[in-house]
Parts: sequence; C-alpha cells; structure tokens
Amino acid sequence: MAATAERIYRAALLLMDEPDAYEQYKSRAIAVLNLLCGELALRFGLAAEEGKRPGVREIAEMTDELELDEAAARLILPYGLAAHLMSEISPAAANFFQQRYEELAYRAQDAFTRRSEPIEDVYGAAGEAAPWR
Repeated sequence: MAATAERIYRAALLLMDEPDAYEQYKSRAIAVLNLLCGELALRFGLAAEEGKRPGVREIAEMTDELELDEAAARLILPYGLAAHLMSEISPAAANFFQQRYEELAYRAQDAFTRRSEPIEDVYGAAGEAAPWR
C-alpha cells in the first residue's frame, strides 16, 4: 500500500492523541507535508539525473501518493507532521515529536547506501614535489 497524505496525516493525529480532530488540522497538513517531503527528498530521494537535486511533486489532496521512499514516509513523516501541528497547542509535545523526527531521519540516512567518488587533486602536486613546500 502506497504512502498517501491521508495515511501520514492519520498517523500523526494518532501520535498527537487527537484521532477525532481530522478537520481541525487538515488545512495545514498538506502544506506541512509538502515541506517535509521536500526536506526528506533531499536526504533520501533519487535524482533524475546525476548531479541534480531530487524533485518531489507537490501534493494537493489527501488522497495523493507521496513521491518518497515508503519507509521514510511511513516511519518518519508522521513525527514531523505532528511536531508542526502541535507547535502552538503544546510546545513540549511538539518538541518531542520534532526530536523523534530528526532522530529517525538521521538514523535512516545510515540505511541508504552511499557511493564513493574519486577526489580530484586541484592543487596539481602532492608530497615532496608540492610547490608550497
């Protein structure tokens, strides 16, 4: 099952212990999810071309699927969304959710494979033959 804005929003409401407040936060949820998806895409997204930043299609409806790794969406996004939605109501709870969001995003980065790149010597010489010696 794909990660939709609806699934992430309902998970965030459950974390906030407000499962019946669907309409109360809905207007802010899509805007916040678009920002968070963009942020996570920078960390985990795949670019269409080498050397380009990954692009993420904006969501407009709660039924839209998120263009993000499903595990990242299901496990990380609800905490980030809950943090933003709770920021005015309960700063302490919002801080907890934000810390959890950042911790999970940081830990998930280690799960993604990194590729090595050759390092170009821009100074021209190395070792004893270097002109600055």
